[in-house]
Amino acid sequence: TPRLFSHYSPQGACEHCHGLGVSENKKGEPVICPACKGLRLNPTALAVTLDFGGKELNLGDFCQLTVEENLALLSTLRIPPAFAEALQTAVAELQRRLSCLAELGLCYLSLGRATNTLSGGELQRARLAGQIGGGLSGVLYILDEPTIGLHPRETAMLINALKRLRDKGNTILVVEHDPLLLAAADLLVEMGPGSGPDGGSIIAIGTYDELLQNEASPTGAWLAGKCRYAESESPDVTACDWLELRGASARNLKNVTLRIPLGAFTCMSGPGGSGKSTLIHECLLPALKAGKVRGADKVSRAVLLDQSPLGSSPRSTPATATGLLDVLRPLYAALPLSRQRGYTAGRFSLNVRGGRCERCTGTGFLQVDMNFLADLYTPCDACHGARYNRETLEVTWRGKSIAAALAQTVDEALEFFAPIPAAVGILQAMHDLGLGYLPLDPSVTTLSGGEAQRVRIATYLAKAAPKRGRREGEHLLFVLDEPSTGLHFREVDMLLRALYRLRAAGHTVLCVEHHSGILSRADYWVELGPGAGHNGGNIVYAGAPREQ
Repeated sequence: TPRLFSHYSPQGACEHCHGLGVSENKKGEPVICPACKGLRLNPTALAVTLDFGGKELNLGDFCQLTVEENLALLSTLRIPPAFAEALQTAVAELQRRLSCLAELGLCYLSLGRATNTLSGGELQRARLAGQIGGGLSGVLYILDEPTIGLHPRETAMLINALKRLRDKGNTILVVEHDPLLLAAADLLVEMGPGSGPDGGSIIAIGTYDELLQNEASPTGAWLAGKCRYAESESPDVTACDWLELRGASARNLKNVTLRIPLGAFTCMSGPGGSGKSTLIHECLLPALKAGKVRGADKVSRAVLLDQSPLGSSPRSTPATATGLLDVLRPLYAALPLSRQRGYTAGRFSLNVRGGRCERCTGTGFLQVDMNFLADLYTPCDACHGARYNRETLEVTWRGKSIAAALAQTVDEALEFFAPIPAAVGILQAMHDLGLGYLPLDPSVTTLSGGEAQRVRIATYLAKAAPKRGRREGEHLLFVLDEPSTGLHFREVDMLLRALYRLRAAGHTVLCVEHHSGILSRADYWVELGPGAGHNGGNIVYAGAPREQ
């Protein structure tokens, strides 16, 4: 029965690893399961094979191959006449689903690859392939930023797939900023005009051409070319010192040599699965840390500015993440009432006893265990969400306690803390990155990936400002992975200006990106490819930016 060939079922799963494909050795380290050799199925399931042109493969072997290899093998499948009619439908269905994966640019993935190893874009496209292959109609599909991590060539594949779904009688709703996808839409709806409290309205609706001519549409102005991304004078890369990584060969990389000009803005692009992330995260950064990169002595350290959460503690906020609270705590500790009571800067910390509310331990809310349901969070009945105790809140500066000051948005706080240069530097950096609407006190766990990344950038941007200065001789390598994800054209422009400032402060910026606006403003460009999987892994271009 089908259960025998499922590693999720006790009937089919390997008894040694329970269908995981990995087990632990005597030292507790994960290793490939010695019983099933990572194929996840038990011996009975693995004993059943199909004949692919004289090559006998069981289901585990078939799933170890890529989609591209699977499609090629299907054409060689030998089916005994007695089973031909029974298998005809199954083979046709398999052919259709594999073709959908290939058409969405996922031909380099193996069918047995764990989903937790896929990028967000790969997982979304895999799910989309399942829907296309399923042949449903009358369905509303909602996609959130489906072009994340996609090369323009792959975006074209995605557009064709979405049109096929539409043509089957389905409705497609996409949240997106990619110009190619916007141009392919039947109808565009624009929200705005700003972010946070300045947004929340539909400001334009119509076809692509109608949006281009709509004076009230900021998006239309960018798409029509009325607005242009900021430019900055590029350094002469031929005169720069260089980082050089030789012999990178992990996964599909084919012994490549990566060179990055120091003190410049470099972009790396290429199709999904071409080896970009492997080259950066598995080769460059570890080698740089180990000092195995030529020119590494000229770089103080590498800083990864990705879209991962800023932390898991509910006490961590944008104010703590940027260091703003470290500026404000001494300020409040120096006030007359604080000095009279003997309060130190630690009194205004949320991580230690003394000034915080102990009922909620400085989180501002209480966690209610709902047994078999998800936990419920309610505002703290002692501090009512202020996080600090009553005595601490009695200390005010310009009429506001530290809790009230942190309850302001970035733009409000920028005006309120105008007399404090160190605070202004941090707040101005956040404002310049389009975060003026963001309150300073929410838990960082509530921020989007794009917001978290921009908070990280703002932290270093403030340190790079001339008034704050930086340690003599410090040279940082900033690595950003798809920083344009979720950003409007105007916010991309703000991001570019921030990257220019980091470069002007003497740092090196390396961006993995496909956004044409960002690529066109790079000082140096590295492209991997020409394809994905075993068809990638080469540096096919390195030099000045060029048209894609």
